[in-house]
Amino acid sequence: QALPPKEAETCTTYGTTCKYYIFVLLQLRSIKSFRVEVYEGKESVLLPCQVPADVSRSFTAAVWKNEELRNPTVHLRRQKSDDLSGQNNVYKHRTSMRVDALQTGDLSLTLRKPTVSDSGNYTCIPSKEGEVQSETVVQLKVTGHGVYTCTISNKDERVLLQKVVILSVRGECSSCLSTSQFLHE
Repeated sequence: QALPPKEAETCTTYGTTCKYYIFVLLQLRSIKSFRVEVYEGKESVLLPCQVPADVSRSFTAAVWKNEELRNPTVHLRRQKSDDLSGQNNVYKHRTSMRVDALQTGDLSLTLRKPTVSDSGNYTCIPSKEGEVQSETVVQLKVTGHGVYTCTISNKDERVLLQKVVILSVRGECSSCLSTSQFLHE
């Protein structure tokens, strides 16, 4: 959206007077926000991202990102197929989008086997020739049932070790010590 030009400015260069106008061009993007909650152990969770089909047909790609990670790419869908070459290893074999996502406008992401560590903000970013068209931010909260997966990765985010840990509390505690009391005894 172009704003009306300011009043003409004048300048004199080598005896020639010229007028110039300053235009300001604003690009407005739509940003939507959702919150999704799921229990750990569910088969999958759907992160919603919808745009009108007539608009999405002109998109050349849609990427899902989690900016909290060093490599933020969760999933990349191009017009003809997925491009998972730059995908963060944490999401390998766990994400999918509809094959016809860019034609239908349904850019939602399916995340399989969600874990507590998957909790965070995910952004759906459709683009046309590299230019961002809109953004949808989905806050995902995965709640555990006392079963947690501990993952050790190297600096390239390649998984080195993965262990499942079950936390449980036995018995009742009618007069439990607070953390500060326990530390000072």
